[in-house]
Amino acid sequence: MNTPWKKASHLAQKACSPLAGLMAQHEDIAFLRPILTKALTDEEKSHVWIMNVRKHVLVLGVANSAWLTKMRYRKVDLLSALRAAYPKLKNIDLKIDLQTPKTNDKPRFAPRPTLQENTLEDIEEKAMALKAPHLKKALFKLITHLRSKRSE
Repeated sequence: MNTPWKKASHLAQKACSPLAGLMAQHEDIAFLRPILTKALTDEEKSHVWIMNVRKHVLVLGVANSAWLTKMRYRKVDLLSALRAAYPKLKNIDLKIDLQTPKTNDKPRFAPRPTLQENTLEDIEEKAMALKAPHLKKALFKLITHLRSKRSE
């Protein structure tokens, strides 16, 4: 059955253009993604993702250096699991990618900590001791603002 997607892929490959490379890359990623998802643990799935496939080398993005180290230990296992379904795969590169994929189920940043009243009192005492009137005024304005935010 010729779907529009297969027709487009066929035309792109005939044209031998950069589009053909992109189509092949997309097909490789689409093929490898579910296999990688099965091979990763639940914890790893939220910290590891496919970034790219270049010349049959899978590039995985990891959240930070700790995950980079953990995934280096798992690299051989992942490579053998992926090669079982995709024999053309030569290697896996691991890269730290600070632009983690957005997920809807978890907040990306932790909520801001709230200031305690004694912290505001300390700031107020320090503001009274200041000699610079513009800085003193700015600190009192900040304290007033923070107290009004706390009461909301």
